[in-house]
Amino acid sequence: MGRGINVLVTGVPGSGKSGLCESLVELYKESGIGGECGMECLVHVDVSKFAVEKGFTLEYDSDYATYEIDEERVLDELEIETAKHGRIVEYHSCDWFPERWFQLVVVLRCSTEILFDRLKERGYSGKKLEDNMQCEIFNVLGEEAIESYPKAEHLELRNDTLKQQKDNIGIILDKIQEMTK
Repeated sequence: MGRGINVLVTGVPGSGKSGLCESLVELYKESGIGGECGMECLVHVDVSKFAVEKGFTLEYDSDYATYEIDEERVLDELEIETAKHGRIVEYHSCDWFPERWFQLVVVLRCSTEILFDRLKERGYSGKKLEDNMQCEIFNVLGEEAIESYPKAEHLELRNDTLKQQKDNIGIILDKIQEMTK
């Protein structure tokens, strides 16, 4: 039996992380490759939701219309989760998680035209919209991923359309299968 791994999926808000992660977990379950990989299932952990559900938030940031996350408390709790392997951890930044947690890091990219429309649909404006657009334009998360996880496998995938998302899920599943043999 193979060894288990954890996957970090990162990208700016609106890049399609949640939809991709949810579909990835379902297709992994349906594919039956879990036994081959040594991981019966994949578990999706959306760090933002996880922090809110556990009460690991700090003060409200009015510029970004969101709560700041208590990173230390999140890390303490996620340490237990990631030790189990088979975790797909989703978050819009990646430089504060321990390097040892992830063997595969996926950075989702999105064209600026599509990203702009997605963020506007979510009600993003002002500094929040501008900062997220610049983050995508300058590939901040791609560089952060390489610097933060130099020993991990990296995939940088365009995620503009449903077809690309479907293709990306196949690429990620193939990579998981390859890495866990």
